[in-house]
Amino acid sequence: MKRNSSVLVIAVLLALVMGPHLASAKTLLLDFGPTVTLAADATNSPAHYVTAVPPGEISWNTVTADTTSLVYSDGSAAAGVSLDLGRSTAGSDTIDFNDNGFTVSALGGSLKGGVYAGTSPVRDGIFGGAGGANNLAVGVRVNGLPSGTYTLYVHGRNTSTALIASLLLYATNGPGADTYSFTTNGATAAVSNSSPALTNSFVEGNNFGVLTVTLAAGESLYVA
Repeated sequence: MKRNSSVLVIAVLLALVMGPHLASAKTLLLDFGPTVTLAADATNSPAHYVTAVPPGEISWNTVTADTTSLVYSDGSAAAGVSLDLGRSTAGSDTIDFNDNGFTVSALGGSLKGGVYAGTSPVRDGIFGGAGGANNLAVGVRVNGLPSGTYTLYVHGRNTSTALIASLLLYATNGPGADTYSFTTNGATAAVSNSSPALTNSFVEGNNFGVLTVTLAAGESLYVA
């Protein structure tokens, strides 16, 4: 999820929905930001909106750092599944999962870095920049998922009072690695971010993207 150099706010969620051919299909709901999702806001996601996730499955993972303690949307433990965060350097198309230099303070005024926090997952988010750095991308590596086909619903908000800009989302599969070059392979989806920014209804290509990735046994899922 790459930031435009003039844009101040991004909120991102990622809903991973396992393909229906799997015997025990599960969903991971990932809310990137420091604020816990309230039950009243827990179905405010594109995956719930299009009924890819049942309305009763609202167990979100609050993600601000690498984690090995994940749960599926039905509240059951995602045993063996872990998540690593990373970011690029300015001008690079490579996510470095050893770089966790995210800005996690509350966004105030027109800061170039920060987190837009809210009780709804589409109003939470981690910025790739820190210390005023722009033009960075943020990435996720999910490890330990069973083999199969996964559908990803990604909400990316790239708006501020000054500018509304699009996002390009990337996803692919591969062996576990410390880096991922996100413009060279995999699936892509564009999100236009219409004006005004919508956070309570969803239109694919407008404020969320859908990506499909097939994992072989032992592979990791990469998203940027």
